[in-house]
Amino acid sequence: MRQFLRAVSAVVVVLATLVAGEAIIRARPSLGDVAAPFPIEAEPSQPVTVDGVTVTVLGVRGAATLRRTTDQKVIDTSGVWVIVRLRLEAVTETTDIGYLALTDARDRSFRVSDRFRQPLGEGIRSLQPGLPVEGEAAFEVPRDAVGLRLRATETFTEVFELTLKSVADIDLRIPAGSVERWAADSTPAELADVRFVG
Repeated sequence: MRQFLRAVSAVVVVLATLVAGEAIIRARPSLGDVAAPFPIEAEPSQPVTVDGVTVTVLGVRGAATLRRTTDQKVIDTSGVWVIVRLRLEAVTETTDIGYLALTDARDRSFRVSDRFRQPLGEGIRSLQPGLPVEGEAAFEVPRDAVGLRLRATETFTEVFELTLKSVADIDLRIPAGSVERWAADSTPAELADVRFVG
């Protein structure tokens, strides 16, 4: 009987050790936890500085179709075009926006559209300190996207994605019903020209 109790005790100790070890392993932060981006939250019209660039959302509008200014071709979508008016300014040295996207309440991400060359987008314009620019960027999003936020940062590589980066995270505050109204409007939208502001 003693041998049986010792064997049971040994099994219990081994099982307790395994359970404790599993708990310790699960409690360790993952690479995603320790290398996650650092969002800096802001509201529309509130400037937010990430890395070497200051980002300000000046307004939001939408459309079912867009008209390219280069050739006047109309581009449609099965979703809706969300057009964000931005002010961008380099802080201390020449830089670019390397990542520009919208995210929704379901944590889906929609990068600035590459279906046409946009005047303001990822890596297109070199930003100079003291010379802020204003312009619009268009994003193609599904009609069921709600809670849209703009995310932007200075540098970005596909290898490291947004790990260990500070990222502007600006709530667009789109009123309820706006997406449905935009999707029903048959008038093609045109993006405003980029301009320097002083």
